[in-house]
Amino acid sequence: MRRLVLKEEDDRWMKADLFNQILAGSTSGLVCPNLCSLIFYFTRANQQFIPHFLSPYLTHFAIRVSPSSRNIPRDLLPDPIPILQALPTSCLQELSIDLGQNRMDLLRDEISSVVRRCGHSLRVLSVPTPLGEAAVRHIVEFKNLRVWNTVCSPPPSTLPLSTTFPPLRSLILRKDAQGWIPWLAQRERDISHAHSGSANHVGLRATLIHLVFCGSVLVDAMFISPLSHFSNILVLSVQSHCAGPVGCVFSLTNQDVIQLSAALPRLGVLDLGHPCSNNTSHTTVPCLLALSVHCKGLFRLKIHLNTTNLTSDIQSLSVDPDFRHLASLPTRCRLVSFDPGSLPFPPTASGEDVITIAAGLIGIFPSLVEVRPYIDLGWTTLHSSIRQLQGVPA
Repeated sequence: MRRLVLKEEDDRWMKADLFNQILAGSTSGLVCPNLCSLIFYFTRANQQFIPHFLSPYLTHFAIRVSPSSRNIPRDLLPDPIPILQALPTSCLQELSIDLGQNRMDLLRDEISSVVRRCGHSLRVLSVPTPLGEAAVRHIVEFKNLRVWNTVCSPPPSTLPLSTTFPPLRSLILRKDAQGWIPWLAQRERDISHAHSGSANHVGLRATLIHLVFCGSVLVDAMFISPLSHFSNILVLSVQSHCAGPVGCVFSLTNQDVIQLSAALPRLGVLDLGHPCSNNTSHTTVPCLLALSVHCKGLFRLKIHLNTTNLTSDIQSLSVDPDFRHLASLPTRCRLVSFDPGSLPFPPTASGEDVITIAAGLIGIFPSLVEVRPYIDLGWTTLHSSIRQLQGVPA
């Protein structure tokens, strides 16, 4: 057996008498001595048996707990420390440890130790807990790391420019780790300066294509500025909502969006947080034209827009000096569905206004056939108008 997945329901057959019979014929104490992939939900019932699956040839290891057990008091949970200490890491290519927030913080030192035992074979890492700086510095020296998920640790305080950073393709950052992008951008600038702009250094500029920010993020000019150093990004996602006393966290302007679209021309997914109902943003519908023209592969979009003057903003596209030249360009993206989130549709919009807005959006997104609002029925009317203009059955 090379791959094993254990779910909670498998506890029914994982009994001591059965394991004793299986182990009777084993000289190594392992049930599957050549096991390469072990993925399991950790329970009180299986904790005594898991060590018998820790083959020295493991390349994939994932330990997690079911959602129903994440709120169980800590003293009633099984102890994963013996398993983490015994885990062979020399061949690991993927490591995922998620035992719920109420356990992960207590296991920080043990998890950091596991990470520090891993070698250059590691390609995927997902451990949603802050790690010690020594572990972080060890991670950034991995030669083959491609995916670093649920990063909770800030970047190291110092790192020599001579250190070769992993060729990451995907980076998912939690709230306390959002300083990585400014840090990495500054590092790219320093390395470029040290090499006198030599094209021999490509680093993350070439490899990073998937970037996600989890938790609350202030989406402003300072946030997007360092992103210009990673022009190959295909997916940029900010998974935050405007709520609480902070209010709307989106403060980009049309010019900011123009610069972002020009800096990241390969974008396929742009999610800048759930568009809220505050309607206080400075971006208006013309900025969508910049995204459509510059990001030809864009097919999914979430962005705040001020919809107060939606009809006149559509009508001004041909005369606005910031967008007039863009309107004359023939290229457009392939966006099919537009998600306005909780943006309010203008309550005074007439039937003629709805047609004007529909035609304007089709001019920006020629493939557009649907609008998916969160609640406002005005967007539903616009959806019907767009489908009618596009000749798509209702």
